[in-house]
Amino acid sequence: MRILVTGMAGFIGYHMTARLAAQGHALYGIDSLSNYYDVTLKTDRLAALGFDKDWCTISTNEPYVSELWPNLYFQPMAIQDSTDFAEVFRRFKPEVVIHLAAQAGLLY
Repeated sequence: MRILVTGMAGFIGYHMTARLAAQGHALYGIDSLSNYYDVTLKTDRLAALGFDKDWCTISTNEPYVSELWPNLYFQPMAIQDSTDFAEVFRRFKPEVVIHLAAQAGLLY
């Protein structure tokens, strides 16, 4: 199954992604890697999924491929970037979207 995971570097996103990748699903994860929480936590989780911590934070138009699972892709991106987000749907054609992206805090 082709699955898009938003918020992949978060606590729940990381654990869900690792399990689904191990099951052989094609996964495309995105995360804005915002600094509201410690970015090191997120890059450590990405490293555990097979992504190089030094380059997985660099924005790109192409996804990075996991060194552990060739069926797992990651692209740093905010879902508010509607053009890039729409491009992910066009290229990856997900069958399922697991939406875990969120921004903590309140707007006044």
